[in-house]
Amino acid sequence: MHFNPENAIRRLARAQMAHPLRFLACAAILTALAGVYAAGLKFDSSYEALLPVGAPEVKNLDDIRARTGGVRQLVIAIGGGDEQKRLRFGRRIAPALKKIDNVRFVDVELPTAFFADRALWMADIGTLDRLIPALEDAMRIAREQANPLALHLDEEAEKKQLAAAWKKVEAIAEEGKPGMAATLGTRDGRWNFVIVVPSIKFSDMGKGQALVNRVKSVVERANPAAAGLRVKYAGALEILMEQHRVMSMDMVKATIISILFGVLIVAGVTRRIHAPFYIATSLLIGIVWTFAVARLLVGHVNIITGFLVSVLIGLGIDFGIHLYMRFVQEARAKDASPEDVFVAFITGTITPAMTAAATTAAVFFTFTIADFRGFSEFGLIAGIGVIFTLISTFLVFPPLIALFEQRRIADIARRAPDDKALRGRRIPLSASIAIIAALSIPAVCGIFGAIHMPFRNDFRQLRGYSDATAFSDYVDRHLGAGFNPAVFVADSIDDARRIGSRLRKAHEKDATRDIPVRVGRVLAASDLVPADVDAHRQRIEKIAQIVNAPSLNRAAEQETPQGEKLRNARKMVTTGPWTLDEVPVEFRRRFQTIDQPVGYLVYAWSAGPHDADYLAAAWEDRLKGISRSLRADGVSHAMADETHILSWVYRLVRKDALPLLLISALSVIGLVALDFRNLRDTVLLVLTLACGMLLFIGTAWLLGLEINMFSMIIFPSVIGIGIDNAVHILHRYHREGPGSVLFVVQNTGQAALLASTTTLVGFGAAIVAHNLGLRSMGIMAIIGISATFVAAVVLMP
Repeated sequence: MHFNPENAIRRLARAQMAHPLRFLACAAILTALAGVYAAGLKFDSSYEALLPVGAPEVKNLDDIRARTGGVRQLVIAIGGGDEQKRLRFGRRIAPALKKIDNVRFVDVELPTAFFADRALWMADIGTLDRLIPALEDAMRIAREQANPLALHLDEEAEKKQLAAAWKKVEAIAEEGKPGMAATLGTRDGRWNFVIVVPSIKFSDMGKGQALVNRVKSVVERANPAAAGLRVKYAGALEILMEQHRVMSMDMVKATIISILFGVLIVAGVTRRIHAPFYIATSLLIGIVWTFAVARLLVGHVNIITGFLVSVLIGLGIDFGIHLYMRFVQEARAKDASPEDVFVAFITGTITPAMTAAATTAAVFFTFTIADFRGFSEFGLIAGIGVIFTLISTFLVFPPLIALFEQRRIADIARRAPDDKALRGRRIPLSASIAIIAALSIPAVCGIFGAIHMPFRNDFRQLRGYSDATAFSDYVDRHLGAGFNPAVFVADSIDDARRIGSRLRKAHEKDATRDIPVRVGRVLAASDLVPADVDAHRQRIEKIAQIVNAPSLNRAAEQETPQGEKLRNARKMVTTGPWTLDEVPVEFRRRFQTIDQPVGYLVYAWSAGPHDADYLAAAWEDRLKGISRSLRADGVSHAMADETHILSWVYRLVRKDALPLLLISALSVIGLVALDFRNLRDTVLLVLTLACGMLLFIGTAWLLGLEINMFSMIIFPSVIGIGIDNAVHILHRYHREGPGSVLFVVQNTGQAALLASTTTLVGFGAAIVAHNLGLRSMGIMAIIGISATFVAAVVLMP
């Protein structure tokens, strides 16, 4: 038996008209179950959620995180009062902070006396070689002034001479001292810090937020205000959590805006208060189904797919709009029975709706080939959403019409305007030429824009300004190191020293080169123990002979500044070399892995920020080059940098973007050809879409806009969305016949305007986002959807 799709659709339409409550009850039950399941969908706002699962780079990063416990930290900044009051508060909250789950350790103060007593062993050989003659000179002067038999003609001048000699010694000694402060705080004395180091994977937003909440709860219970203190937070974890909170609120705002404006637009254009109810109900049911499946297949939404609720509202509402507008148009037929109207508005709309849904969904599904999960997950969820909103609209919308509007068909027909005058009228040739000429200017600009429009990602700027970021930058400057260094893990302390030496040589070399990023500060586990012990011992023994000379005993016994310095010097030369195990744990734990066998860490920071995409890529290349040279020299190590995530995102977007555009375009052409089976119609639609895309790109280029990882996704999306209006108009034109262009534009064009406006609102709602990247996505969508609408309803006719 031959299956006839049109007969099947007619049977479905009659069944919906006869039994609307059955269809609505089934939809309600399914939606309730889907809604409960979809509620468990997680939101992951980290950039890491955009990278391929199981990628070697990510696995390497996770392995090093597991070995080191991670290098990110949460800084509790205590301000107000004096330093002692701030320190007492920090000491008071530290024990409770250490008891929090997933906290590795907490630092309030550092035992720097250990290194102060051993400063000679920490100084480099060159410093000691300059220190010895300066010390000999100071000791000679001290002996002469302490000699009771010497003739002291001008004691004041002698004191100044000795002070100058000691000052020279101190200046040289100061060069060799390790740059450590016992208290953690800002150099301007305004804030003291408590450093909380967690042991969680920062992409686990649930654990991260729980940890931050518990830390803040501990601080609040200690009541800093009662002590006249105030507390702020800084560090990568606080930035991530603030970004997560802000973006969550942005998603809610965008969804509310999409629903609100969608309802207002539909109600305003249709002038029927019931229309938004029918359209919104069937649409939201499809969205609930979509996110239930999204939880099943993906398990989370990321910073790009998080805005898909508002996007799907804009995309899916088109089907309901075209259905309702067609229902009203069919009801205006004077002699049509309710059943005829009901069947006609469904059968007349479903074919172009299916073609439009197929082209849009096909474009989105092509995204799934991308390695960049911002594209692939967006495409998967959006493609499913388009199909589900199509299904929910045609399963739920007609029963609602049958239930509430069936009796009003005659009334709609009586109030129908006379549109016969538009039938048979053609667009004058002169008007066609003028329209094509006017639209050709921005279209030509589109060609230049496609070549010259820059692709840039400054991730700091895209993230937008926030108090947490600004304060973290301030804290970062005073701590003297960034929150996210590169980490090298060596197998031995000697290898750590070789890595540190290679990085410091790179730092010296980079200072003389014109390159995008340079190696900056370097800290190695080997910096905590003396290097070249024999050379140090030889020089320290020489210093010991100088300061322990019996002739200086009397000077050492005097209660003078010089006497105290001499006593300290005698104490320092009694120390010997030490191993890393003897270093206080507060220092040691930052330079050793937490696994066995123990690895030794070397940290490297870039000399400047590398938040821009090309800088992040250059920093990754610089570190990989150093790593390769170390391996070539036989230095076994592992290397990772959490900021490389930005570089990987940048490279993935560039790799995936052009193939997605080409595949999207080819899939649209193929589906259009399959639908119309006519070369002329296919060429007409493809040219219309191409002109719309050029209008889009040309307008964006003339406005000085740039492409980034967020707005890039709009270009293939507009290919799928932009063809829909042209498909509906051409289908209606074939149904009405030659000479019906103006009639089709007035009727189907009105539905296209309404559908495009609501789609524009759905995508454009992203302009409320705090994240500037998402905001740029909304702006690009507004331009792209507007341009393809103009091409469909103005240029194509």
